[in-house]
Amino acid sequence: MHSANPQVVSALRPDHLELILFATEKCPFRCTYCYEDFELGKMPPEVQTGIRRLIKARTGLKSLLVNWFGGEPLAAFDVVQSLGRFFYEECDSRNIAYSSAMTTNGYLLNAEVFEELTRYGVKTFQISLDGDENTHNETRHLANGAGTFAGIIDNLLLMHHSAHDFLVTLRVHYHRKNLNSIYTLIDRLAGLLRDDARFVLFFEPIQPLGSSNDETFPFADADYGEILAKYARGKLRVASLPLLYVCYACKANSLAIRANGRIAKCTVALKTPANDIGYLKPTGEIVADNARFRRWIAPLFGESQADQACPLPSVLKGADAAAV
Repeated sequence: MHSANPQVVSALRPDHLELILFATEKCPFRCTYCYEDFELGKMPPEVQTGIRRLIKARTGLKSLLVNWFGGEPLAAFDVVQSLGRFFYEECDSRNIAYSSAMTTNGYLLNAEVFEELTRYGVKTFQISLDGDENTHNETRHLANGAGTFAGIIDNLLLMHHSAHDFLVTLRVHYHRKNLNSIYTLIDRLAGLLRDDARFVLFFEPIQPLGSSNDETFPFADADYGEILAKYARGKLRVASLPLLYVCYACKANSLAIRANGRIAKCTVALKTPANDIGYLKPTGEIVADNARFRRWIAPLFGESQADQACPLPSVLKGADAAAV
């Protein structure tokens, strides 16, 4: 085990818990490269009850991180509100260090929603853009085909003009057909956000993750990311993964709870049987497939930093071997 890597040590802490919660698996967007099927709707009350009881039962908990995911979590804002208020108040009463983040398309993140989220501790956001307006709207549009860029930019400006303490990672997706547009986007954002250190860019290539369009989508080489980052530096903050990165899916103290109460480790491989590691009862008890769980965290005890950064390939290899 890489005991010198503090991320590995943190990933094994029994007094720390990270939850990735799918408030809903529905989404108003229909991104052309999306791998999700939108079959599951809003998290029902019995699953929410199970989550509350899970936290109450963790008597030795010292820190809790809640990541809201989907679908689009703000499409089930009432779930986020109810559980978010519970986490905030429960952790405050028990002196548990609490933090919360959200992966959102940003389209529903209006003034009222933003104020409510910050009130209950959601202070870190990841919002995706696919270039400037025209190219973004080609790949990240509503189910009816309408564009989403202008609405997202309006909400980013709303956040920019607020006095709140937060961090927004603008995940800029690139592919072969939108590279020129991203330079325009960088310049636009630099002008709009005016050196606001609360916003940081992260460049990520769109990848074939199981979309029906994977065979025809114009994927780009990952090397373009550094070229774009070089252009952006000096205009806006630019983020990168830490050298010894440990994926959330590899962490022993990280669980993804889907809208139906099934438990996963990876938020991408949702259709992969090896990623279904159990379920949460309304009582708060977790019923787990320990063999599958162990495959996900095995890289923590090995020497491969690549497997720690993304355990999915090793998990799939292990699942194939177990099936033989």
